[in-house]
Amino acid sequence: MTFQLTKDTWIDRGELPGADRSGQAEVRLVESPAGVEGVAKIFKHTPRSQREALVAERMELVGVRNIVEHLDSGEVTLEGSDETWFVIIMPRGDKSLASHIKDSDGLTVNESIRVLRDVATTLEDLRSVAVHRDIKPANVLKFGEDWRLTDFGIARIMEDSTATHTWKGARSAPYAAPETIRGLSATSATDVYSFGVMAYELIEGVLPFSGPDYAEKHLGVAPRKMQSASPQLRALVLECLNKEPATRPTPLQIQRRLLSAVSEESGSGIKALAEANAAITEAENSAQAAIAAAQKEEEIAHARFERAEAALLQISEELISRIEFAAPSARTTRDAAHGTMLFVSRLGSGSLGISAPVRSSPWPGKFPVVASAQIVATCTPLIPGGVRSVVHSLWYCDPGADGSYSWFDLAFDSGLNQPDVHPKAYSPERFSSELTTDSAMFSGSLLSEVDHVSPNAFASDWLGFFAQASSGQLPRIMGGKLIRVELADALSF
Repeated sequence: MTFQLTKDTWIDRGELPGADRSGQAEVRLVESPAGVEGVAKIFKHTPRSQREALVAERMELVGVRNIVEHLDSGEVTLEGSDETWFVIIMPRGDKSLASHIKDSDGLTVNESIRVLRDVATTLEDLRSVAVHRDIKPANVLKFGEDWRLTDFGIARIMEDSTATHTWKGARSAPYAAPETIRGLSATSATDVYSFGVMAYELIEGVLPFSGPDYAEKHLGVAPRKMQSASPQLRALVLECLNKEPATRPTPLQIQRRLLSAVSEESGSGIKALAEANAAITEAENSAQAAIAAAQKEEEIAHARFERAEAALLQISEELISRIEFAAPSARTTRDAAHGTMLFVSRLGSGSLGISAPVRSSPWPGKFPVVASAQIVATCTPLIPGGVRSVVHSLWYCDPGADGSYSWFDLAFDSGLNQPDVHPKAYSPERFSSELTTDSAMFSGSLLSEVDHVSPNAFASDWLGFFAQASSGQLPRIMGGKLIRVELADALSF
């Protein structure tokens, strides 16, 4: 098979021995009629394949050092296929850094520094041209004594930051920077983070984070403590792995510090200061990880509360729709009482309403609660022994602690000294703070899930209460046998 490309014709000599097959391209050994040996990367014709050729051309024009240049490129139709493929021809390297790591019994510190200096030189030249976004050992190739960076398929050209195809979410999980996992724009600091992962791997012989949950670790966990590096090199690698991009060193700073790491000055004072600096760097790195983890938890909590709001609004609209169908003369106000109520419907002497959800604070219960609200049917009691209001709590929670959140209807018969309100409502915070005795009384209908898509049973119960309230005949609801439970059991339900 031959490839007729832009500059030359290339003859296929078979699969490249030892080629990394983790990427999206097929890699073949090729040769020109003049005897020039090369490596062909064969892609399906996609924006990614075109981008790699474009980025390489741009970088060659501005003289970026230590990159694998492109000898030729072009479109082809392979035998037996109607699809158009894109081929890039590159010079053949001796081996990839990934293969070198696999074949060697660990790199020495000086060998690691040599590799890292070459890659840092490339990153410095790239700063004003492109962000590579996929720094890893498989994309670093050895040519003689030099190490060069290749595979710019998901790179972002600086001046094309608003392009349609920027491959924003593409990444190699063990080397991905926190900001790319969050879907934020990549910068030179993004490459520095991936460089830091690779540096850690070269020096320690393992990745800074174990898998398979790499994303979780990158976002909010400090890397494992380094054992093999000098304090100067340890501090540099950990700074590259800072969660906050602005606190990572620049490629130029990395180059200079790698030079000093080769010829570290001796002396007890200097060594002691270097150790102190490394310890402070480790502490700062851990602090950033803790802050990042808290931010991640806050993002998750905020997203859950938004889902709680949307689900309760859907429940409210379902109730309103059924009220309008069954009682057209009822008067319904949405966003009532300046936003404290999602809605209030009034008919005769009664009303029915659901309060706006409130985000819950951490509480000592044994399952997570995201938000709470109340549903209340109110009337002017006209019957002996009747009550003014029937109030239940609504909690958006996960009682099974298995990640399944939903709204639940809770009816309490404890605490609050309001004889004309029965049952009673508690927020999680008030529930845990007011239960100061060893036991409490609860109604038998302690916890029932509300289907926010079709809340049929829930709607039937509460529209019945609304009907009774509208005629002034809201009875005291005993809800079956009252159950005495210990406080510990109450908190775990």
